[in-house]
Amino acid sequence: MLRTAPLSGPGSWPRVSWTSSVVTLQFAGFVAWLALLVRPADVPDPFALGPAFSWTALCLAVAAIVWLPELLGGRWPSTAIGRILGLYLVVVALTSISTLDEGATLAAVLQLLGNVGVFYATVVLARRDPRVPEGILLLLVASIALLLLMAFAYHAELGLLTRPTVYPVPEGWSGYPELGALAVVQCALLIAGLLTVSSLLMLPAVATLVLMNLVELVFLYSRSSWLTVGLLVAAACSTARRSQLTRLLAAVGVVIAAGAILFLSNPAIRYLTATAVPGANVPAWGRDLSLPNIANSDMRTQIWRRTIRMIADHPVRGVGLGNFQEVFESRYNIDVNNDGRRGVHAHNLWLHQFAETGLLGGALYLVLWLRILVLSWRSARERPAFLSVGLFLSMVGILGSNLTTNMFFLTGGASGRIQSMSWMLFGLVAALPQRATQPPSLRID
Repeated sequence: MLRTAPLSGPGSWPRVSWTSSVVTLQFAGFVAWLALLVRPADVPDPFALGPAFSWTALCLAVAAIVWLPELLGGRWPSTAIGRILGLYLVVVALTSISTLDEGATLAAVLQLLGNVGVFYATVVLARRDPRVPEGILLLLVASIALLLLMAFAYHAELGLLTRPTVYPVPEGWSGYPELGALAVVQCALLIAGLLTVSSLLMLPAVATLVLMNLVELVFLYSRSSWLTVGLLVAAACSTARRSQLTRLLAAVGVVIAAGAILFLSNPAIRYLTATAVPGANVPAWGRDLSLPNIANSDMRTQIWRRTIRMIADHPVRGVGLGNFQEVFESRYNIDVNNDGRRGVHAHNLWLHQFAETGLLGGALYLVLWLRILVLSWRSARERPAFLSVGLFLSMVGILGSNLTTNMFFLTGGASGRIQSMSWMLFGLVAALPQRATQPPSLRID
C-alpha cells in the first residue's frame, strides 16, 4: 500500500508515497465521522468510554486517520492561525498541570486535542480536493434541515405556544439552545446561497428554504438565536455587492413583517421579548403567558459579573480547563438561579475561557476567533461565492450564539458535536486561499 524511500540523512523522516487506497480511507473515515456529527441520534459509544469521552475518541480516531499519513510523509499543513493555536495549546497545558478536578480537566484537554485534530484533518482534505468544502456545507444545510423539521414536528404535537426545554425528537440534540445554534448556522448558509445563487430558477427555491428555516427558528423560542440572525443580516450587508443587497433587503422586509405579526399574535414571543431587557419590569402585554425555567437577562448579567470576579481571583492560571462549574457553583454562585441551576457555565464562551485558562489563555483564544473571523470576512469580500460567504456568516452565527451562552460547555452530547462542527468550519476557513501567498504545507524532512 505504501512505498518508503531511504532516509536522506541521520535523524530525518522517511519519505512516504501513499497510494490512492490510503487517500480513499482518509476520505471515507472523515465522511463517516461527518455522518455521525449530524445524525439525529445519540453519539455512539463503541469503546464504552461514557458520554464525556465517546465523541472525543471518535474525533481523535478520524483525525489520526487523516493526518498520521501526512506526518509520516513529512508534511504538516501550515495555516494562518498555526502560531496562535500553538501558543494557546501551550498555555492550556501549563494551566492544566494542577487542577481541582483532574478527571474533568483530562476530559476537556482530550476534547480540545480531538477538535484540533479535526481542524487539521479538515485543512488537509479541503486542500486536497476543492469539492470537499462546498460538499460539507451542503451536507450541513440538508442534515440541519432534517433535525429542525423533526424538532418542529415534535413541538407541533405539544403545541407551538409552549416552549419545550428538552427535545427528545430528534434524539441526541437536547433542547432549544443547541437546535437554535444549528438553525443559525443553517440560516447563515442559506443567506449565503440567497446572495450568491446565479440562476433565477434557483432563487425562489433558496428563498423558500430561508423562510422555512426562519419559521423553525422562531418557534424554537431561543432569544439568542433571534439576536444572532440580526447579526447575520448586518454581516451579510458588509460583504454583499450592490446587486445582492436588493435580495437581502427584500428578505429582511418579509422577516420584519412576519415578525410583527407573530409578536402581536403569539404571547410566548411577547413574554420572551419583554423579559429580554435586564432590570426591566414586564409590561402588561408580556404578562399573559407564564413560561417555566426562563433564564432572564438579570440572571445572565449576575453570572457575568461573578465570572469576572472569578477571573480577577485567578488571573494567571485560571481554574483549569473543565473546572468552571465546580469552582463557580461552590464559591461564586452558591444559590440556585431562577432557572433551577447554579451557573453551569459562564453564559459567554470567551468569559468561560478566561476563567478556566487565565488572562493569557483567554486572550489567545479570543485572538484565535478574531483571526478566523477576519480571514473569512476577507475571503468573502475578495471572492464572494457560496463557500466564502457561507463560511464567514457561519463564523458570525456561531460567535453570536455564544455571546449570551456557552454552546461548548460539555465534552459530549450535542454540545460536544457543535464544538467539533465549529472547529471543522475553522479548518475550512483556514484552507481558503488567502490574499498573502502561503505554502500549502510545511515540510518537516
